[in-house]
Amino acid sequence: MSYTPLQQRWIEARVCVRDCYVERVSEQGALSKVQRLYPDIDPTFSFVHKRYYLHRKNDYCCFPEKRVFAARNPRWIQEVQAFITDHPHSSLRGLARGVQHSAYICRLILKQDLHVRSLSNK
Repeated sequence: MSYTPLQQRWIEARVCVRDCYVERVSEQGALSKVQRLYPDIDPTFSFVHKRYYLHRKNDYCCFPEKRVFAARNPRWIQEVQAFITDHPHSSLRGLARGVQHSAYICRLILKQDLHVRSLSNK
């Protein structure tokens, strides 16, 4: 499938905004970067704001009501347990970087895991 040059620029701009979000660049910083690199994307503010919203709605650290489900995600629990098994002396930040989740989410999973282990030992 081939894209027109304008469609290709929009795709590149979306990737740019996602990268800014992942690198924890502020929304205003992402806006100025997109305005500088892609001046033909208009209106730039609503484009960046919409992209940031779409990324944030899946970010458990931004939405407290979703944090409850973070410690129950089986795939995430397995990732954390596997990383801890391979790197038993890793810090919480090292764990977060290793499994690509925030330190807060890793702490929730570890607390839940510790609670389950304490109940099973009784």
